Amino acid sequence: MGSVIGKISEESPKFKVLFRNTSKSYEIRRYPSFLVAGVRYKEKDNEGFNILANYIFGNNVSRKSSGAEKIAMTVPVTIENEKIDMTVPVTIKKEDEFKYMSFVMPSQFTKETLPKPNNSNIEIKEVEPFTVAVTTFSGRATEASINQHKENLLKHLLEDNISVLGDPYTAFYNPPWTLPWLRKNEVMVKVEYNEEVKTEGSA
Repeated sequence: MGSVIGKISEESPKFKVLFRNTSKSYEIRRYPSFLVAGVRYKEKDNEGFNILANYIFGNNVSRKSSGAEKIAMTVPVTIENEKIDMTVPVTIKKEDEFKYMSFVMPSQFTKETLPKPNNSNIEIKEVEPFTVAVTTFSGRATEASINQHKENLLKHLLEDNISVLGDPYTAFYNPPWTLPWLRKNEVMVKVEYNEEVKTEGSA
């Protein structure tokens, strides 16, 4: 997954850019449907990446042979905060909160041909086409940095009268050993946006 100098060679989902606001450093993208492998995990355990990495590295059952099958790494890796149904009294501590991490699966696979996970906690699902507002930033993706970019993105969308659908989440394109100033990170949030396509792009 990437290199120390930030070069990204892994496959990533194609998208179309519907709108770009350069002064506020965000753009609106439209993504087609694609497959993901995801897992829900406790934030304090921080085990989501290892579970999914084990799956793509061979902890699975191939659909075309009797053994396991390695799956190519793709980008980005996304992390979402999971909402917990409200109850009373509220006693949830930060270390007990859940996150949902997902890997995009290579486009060569369908749900029928993708290797089956041996870990029952892994969910394979097809993401329906969606539209997102995205802001891209470099450096270390600390909690403070991510939260600041989420806050700025939501503020700009509100100013531009773009309706937000859900909570922002983060996308990462490089491994931890990539030099911080060469890393590519993104904050995304689903939005309602109907303007005609202006330009095209891919990650």
